[in-house]
Amino acid sequence: MIKKYDVIGDIHANAHELKMLLKKLGYTKNELGIFTPCELNRKAVFTGDFVDRGHENFEVIDIVKGMINAGYAHAVMGNHDLNAGLYHTRYNHDDHYPQYLRPHTQKNAKQHATFIDELNRNNDVGLSNIEWLKSLPLWLEMDGIRFVHAQWHEPSMSALHLLGLLNHDNSIKADKWGELIEGKPGYDAVSLITKGTEVDLNGATFLDADGNRRGKTRLKWWGDMSRISTLEQVVLDVPRGVVDGQAIPPGTIDLIRSLQNSDGKIIFFGHYWMKGPLPTIETRNAICIDQSVAHDGYLAAATVSTNGDKIFNVDFTSVKSRPNFKPMSKNTHILVPA
Repeated sequence: MIKKYDVIGDIHANAHELKMLLKKLGYTKNELGIFTPCELNRKAVFTGDFVDRGHENFEVIDIVKGMINAGYAHAVMGNHDLNAGLYHTRYNHDDHYPQYLRPHTQKNAKQHATFIDELNRNNDVGLSNIEWLKSLPLWLEMDGIRFVHAQWHEPSMSALHLLGLLNHDNSIKADKWGELIEGKPGYDAVSLITKGTEVDLNGATFLDADGNRRGKTRLKWWGDMSRISTLEQVVLDVPRGVVDGQAIPPGTIDLIRSLQNSDGKIIFFGHYWMKGPLPTIETRNAICIDQSVAHDGYLAAATVSTNGDKIFNVDFTSVKSRPNFKPMSKNTHILVPA
């Protein structure tokens, strides 16, 4: 049986672009307002990061949740979705001195500001949306295709099940979120899957897109091994000149080889802020479809045609993002339910 999956990258609260992309892919709204595929045996698969940066967090969740509930889509959790769950989940239930799994620092509040804006205007819907984000699986595998937000990392996946943190669908158990404290094994494993591996820059630092100084950065684990010889070729987001000429840290090449060993199965993922209107395939078994919609880029999709476990075609589609906007308010105070 021939099936099609429309794999859609990071949306980051840009509902307008999501609707335009779905229409371009042939989806139409049914009588309930749910985007419906144009043919049988076709579904969308979202690779996470539904929230933050854009100002249509709730509308994006409404669209995606409606499609999933109707059986027209699947989704995995992104790091921003994970961060939202952690930001709004207490591990100390003292009403006078509440503490959260993700600290309410200025940096974290700024990154999450647009979601907080919407939550402050509609608390009940916001709290429901947080619970939905927390219910998403960390990874999926269907018809020989693997879907994850940042990195398919089998040791972390096995560890999470052995620790008893996951449901059968690879989502985090509702009563286990309190164990996701930074530095604990469960947190580290979830982070590798949703945020990927980072490598040390050997003392060099740079300012990231949000103005934060970093001494580590994301590893380009899917890179073409035949073209890698220096550190700058295996890291992302680092400005030119920061690590020019530096040698690749010991063990990094072996790590990349292990992450690319996917048993012949293609991995689709987002997270990594690629440039250009369409994804670039660098290696056979790993395709990034995050084209930086939140940074004046594109919202992209890969339409994958399968027959059994065999993929016989991959087409790419994208829509251009609108100019970046500013949050609707400067209020980043979180409303805490009693």
